[in-house]
Amino acid sequence: MVTDTYLTQARAAFLAALAEPEHDWTLTSLEQRLLDLYTLLVLVKGKQCSTEDVHNAWTMALQRERLSNSAPVPFSQLEVSIAALHVPYRDAIRTAAHQLVGVL
Repeated sequence: MVTDTYLTQARAAFLAALAEPEHDWTLTSLEQRLLDLYTLLVLVKGKQCSTEDVHNAWTMALQRERLSNSAPVPFSQLEVSIAALHVPYRDAIRTAAHQLVGVL
């Protein structure tokens, strides 16, 4: 079984950029889903990833887990302080994508 793929490399780069160690065994299903979506953003959006992209991934994960009783709020309607919560993840996605240029 191949364990080191471009997907695991992108995931590891994201976690390193976020400065959080990888511990699959402690991730909740929501955290695992978010990590998968953020890894996908590293690969498909890369350095062009926006805070809105991160918000949309987060909203999709919440809706999938049915953890929100309210309707999703579009990024454009978020308060600035709430939108700012997505910035560290956007920055980590961009950093990971930058580090993977030429590697993947």
